[in-house]
Amino acid sequence: MKADPFILDPSTDRDYVTLLVRDPDWAYVFWEATAEGVTRSKSRLSNAGTGCPMVLRIYSFERDNKAGRSKAEFAEYEVDQWLGGRLVLLGRPGTFHQAVLGFKGEGETFSPLCRSPLVPSPQLFGGE
Repeated sequence: MKADPFILDPSTDRDYVTLLVRDPDWAYVFWEATAEGVTRSKSRLSNAGTGCPMVLRIYSFERDNKAGRSKAEFAEYEVDQWLGGRLVLLGRPGTFHQAVLGFKGEGETFSPLCRSPLVPSPQLFGGE
């Protein structure tokens, strides 16, 4: 039986996360994790295999013109699906953002699985 070219397979069998900026405040993020990627990412944590929640981090970068470096802050969302998506609040018009899917270990340790490219959010103009 030949596969129907108009039916999309929901899985790509690769680790990825994509961040699509909707407007200055909101973005949609979707991701997929594979068993191999999950095992590799968890193995880098000291408590591998026990209590390592998968999390989605949304980093916001703002340029510090005086120091010539970028300042980064992040919001973190626990996710329980290897294939999924959600809306996230950026709330930082005119900054750059990156989504990183990974696993949270003990303390502040974090093992990234995959990351999106850095994307800008539009600035507000006029009376907004």
